Amino acid sequence: MKKTFQVMVVFLFLLLNLSFFKTNYTNAYSILNTVNLGNADNEKLIKVDPSVQFQEFDGFGIAISGWANAVGTFEYKYLKRIAKRLFDTNEGLGLNVVRYGIGTGFYTDLNKRKMLIEAKNNGVNIFEAFYENPPRWIIGQKNTNLKKIHIKKERYKAFADYLVKRLKIYKDYYGITFDTLSPIYQPSYIKNDNVRDNSSLYKYFFSKKQQEKILLEVFKSIKANGLETKISSPDEKSVDLTFSSFSSYNQKVKDCIYQIDTQTYYGLNKVKLQNLAQSNCKNLWVSEYCDNDETGLSMALKIIDDIKKLRPKSWIYKCALDTEKGKGFFDTPLSNNSTDFCCKINKKYYAMCNFSKFIRPKNTFIAIDDSYSLACIDKKNKKVIIVTVNSDMKDKNVTYDLSEFKNLGYRVLAYRTSLDESFKKIDNISTSDKKLNVSLKAKSINTYVLDGEYKGDLSFNPNKYYKIMNNSNGLYMSCYSMKEGSNLILCPKNKKRLSYVNEEFEYLNNENLNLDAYKKEHNIKNNEHICQWQIIGIGNGYFKLINRCSGLAADVHGGYWLPSIDIIQNRNAFEKGSQQWKIIHKGYGNFIFINKRSQLSMDIKNILKDKNDEKKLIQSNYNRGKKSQLWSIIN
Repeated sequence: MKKTFQVMVVFLFLLLNLSFFKTNYTNAYSILNTVNLGNADNEKLIKVDPSVQFQEFDGFGIAISGWANAVGTFEYKYLKRIAKRLFDTNEGLGLNVVRYGIGTGFYTDLNKRKMLIEAKNNGVNIFEAFYENPPRWIIGQKNTNLKKIHIKKERYKAFADYLVKRLKIYKDYYGITFDTLSPIYQPSYIKNDNVRDNSSLYKYFFSKKQQEKILLEVFKSIKANGLETKISSPDEKSVDLTFSSFSSYNQKVKDCIYQIDTQTYYGLNKVKLQNLAQSNCKNLWVSEYCDNDETGLSMALKIIDDIKKLRPKSWIYKCALDTEKGKGFFDTPLSNNSTDFCCKINKKYYAMCNFSKFIRPKNTFIAIDDSYSLACIDKKNKKVIIVTVNSDMKDKNVTYDLSEFKNLGYRVLAYRTSLDESFKKIDNISTSDKKLNVSLKAKSINTYVLDGEYKGDLSFNPNKYYKIMNNSNGLYMSCYSMKEGSNLILCPKNKKRLSYVNEEFEYLNNENLNLDAYKKEHNIKNNEHICQWQIIGIGNGYFKLINRCSGLAADVHGGYWLPSIDIIQNRNAFEKGSQQWKIIHKGYGNFIFINKRSQLSMDIKNILKDKNDEKKLIQSNYNRGKKSQLWSIIN
């Protein structure tokens, strides 16, 4: 009898706990099972949200470099044909941005210059000059291990004047004004074993001090010669190198730089770099990318990922034409013995058509709830443009929710590039009930254009920073340190926030670190910045919160669904539900933040009794009357 009673007690205990679990976590399971799954036919529902508007695009472009030297030797009719296919908006890609590689001598640029002039004749309206390799006369003694340049003091100014003189010649004799100049190219990139390959064109390594000296001298020379050209830098090969290089510059050098150029061959910290550029009020370009995938799928995925995370004003492909199959838009031997090279068009050319022929200058990117899609609006012509990639081995069905648009068109202009199709027009695509239902072919790039305009209110501006204040005590949301995984806290009033950075630095206990450099690396300028956040809509009614100094996203520790779990900061992951927050206005300027994964509310936990001391952020069950869950969002 006693054993039976014990069994019944255990059974009742489990039943009560099961009931509690069901009550508290049904919503979380429900959301996990319904997000982006759509109906039973495996149809994905994607929300297009024009209330969240990102950058206005300047355009896609191409680098005019070594390949153009060879093309310049061909008969002029072939050169013009290539130029038309690159730059003409009707017969070609419609590229309107050019990055021109200044050579080591003006006369050696003769053939390459022909393509530059044809680019201008075909409507290119944005020009950047970049310098690939320093002339030998500025190079002094050299470290044989790192190929590090030792430049004599007087040669910095000579090099700057040399570059600016070249810009003046192009302006005076050819009517081409370069909007920007990138004076150094991949300055920190070292190949295998920390030694650059002697056969490589880019043989030299610039230290940060040398970079700073060059940039300052170029800035002075541009001003002295009355040019309007602005400086772009550091033009590193990876986003991580670009982040560290720009962060290391002193403020005087940063003030000389108008635009951050980055190549995107490597690196993970795209959101941190975008945040760094925005925080320093700098333009941002993807200045170079290239790959050997002849299908164009790798390039298409790179474009989407770069534009979503870096939010660049322009995106530049490096190689228009090459002997390596699949590297360029055209596949041809770089020799004037060929007369049919214009007919050898790679699949990559058609893949770029899906982007550059429709995403045009002055278009504005908007939020779309899919990591494989881009969406933008053409406000002037009242168009909606969607480009999406299906990189899977099988077809899939997708439905786009376009319910936020007014005057939505019925007919849809659609083009597809796949393994067996080259920018093929797809007929009989239309909307129904403000939704666009399409089938995405395996390994395909798809573009959809339709009439539509947005007349509603805009959401939080992703190009600004906000303070998030807890209404129970008037303290601002901040981060304890710059490290991934560190806690989010409330910034106390009676203690300078920067003192925490000093404490963290002492905790690291690394004699090789410099505190001023550490603050500079993490963009820590004052108490205001460390309490400021980007609020970035991702298209499904949820938002990312990115700290201005750390560049990291507010996240729930371990992604757990349980109450009282810490809220921390982590590297941004686009589709990670624990980094997405529903922001709900409760009236009178009060907001609550509900985590997508856990469906719990952002709250605070007292660490110390004094209300002015630190308070750690946690998630908890929403309580309508709990003031610590109410927040004000301040511009």
